[in-house]
Amino acid sequence: MVRSREYQLREVVRGGGYIRYRVADLFYGTDRRKADLPIMDLQLTWNASSQIQGSGTCRVVWQSDFAESMAPKRLDDWLAPFGAALYIRDVFELGSARWEVPLGWFNITDVPSARESRTFWGGRAITVGSVVELTLQDRMERTKRHRFGVPTGPEDLSSAINEAARITGLPVTRSTAVPDRPVPRSIVYSDDRLEALYELCKVVLDAVPYMAGDGSLAFRPREWPDPVDEVVYGGPDGTITDIDWSMSPTNAYNLVSVRSEGGDDAEVLYRDYLRTGPLRAFNPDGTEGPWGVTDLRLVSQYIESRFQAAEWGQRELRQLERVAVTGLKISLGYNSLYEVGDVLKVVDRYSGTEFLYRITTLPLDDSPEMTITGEVAA
Repeated sequence: MVRSREYQLREVVRGGGYIRYRVADLFYGTDRRKADLPIMDLQLTWNASSQIQGSGTCRVVWQSDFAESMAPKRLDDWLAPFGAALYIRDVFELGSARWEVPLGWFNITDVPSARESRTFWGGRAITVGSVVELTLQDRMERTKRHRFGVPTGPEDLSSAINEAARITGLPVTRSTAVPDRPVPRSIVYSDDRLEALYELCKVVLDAVPYMAGDGSLAFRPREWPDPVDEVVYGGPDGTITDIDWSMSPTNAYNLVSVRSEGGDDAEVLYRDYLRTGPLRAFNPDGTEGPWGVTDLRLVSQYIESRFQAAEWGQRELRQLERVAVTGLKISLGYNSLYEVGDVLKVVDRYSGTEFLYRITTLPLDDSPEMTITGEVAA
């Protein structure tokens, strides 16, 4: 999950005093067309609620001794949004030590602007520089565009991870945090490959697919893992500069029902609800709880028995019990070792409390500080 578990690098990033810069290589398929492409104003964001979780923008500032332009004008030009991709890394240097942290492989999906600086030399027009603005999305973008051409279903029922690799066409990074499981039955996918991928991972693996920094398809558990780091608010060793509390009922539920396919009239195979706490669905006397009842309705082709429905429904109910607050923003020093889905232990010295916090949105740009968004465990 966290991009690097190397202790020395983590201490360097935490302590500061390093030199940091970005390196981007330009690829077309497996062909590296340009190493160390000069990029500026890189802004990347990972959002756990999006199917294409990684996206961003940057500018390529290009000057050539041979009066070459970088402004794409043909489909196969270097920066044209038809197969070109950037492999982007953070580089940290401290003294003679150097570390590279892969941020990801990003497809160039749009070129909003491409300007050339031109002049006349020796009686002919030459290009003295180019500034090209790029829109970037992670490799899930390509999977999103590639719909199933005909009705199809799983080919390998023995391995959900192998099936995820087949759906996306991407190399896979396996982890003991998400054990492989058999696909319970053959189904017919919708034509959207990402819809098929996310349903497979949610129902069968109890996981979320995402793009790892090396460009492979990886999986993070929906159950909260152990914290990867401890961050402190207040005091001389505090690493958090600000906490902005917010609360929203969006995506909050207190009752889970798993239904067979067939819309609102479908048979309910499993039903359970929160019984305690402020979000309890019902009071002990049977009346509705303070917030009322909000039903999370679940339907999947993979579910064909009440046992399977109960297993899935209980997993979802545990997720509802776990989250106390969503949308909490924390500002702290830049740290590109974190990933969406990582859990932090937050020590609030001002209030004398500690809590677990799972990152749901992670922005990285050129500033020395970042503001992440996440959810707090109950």
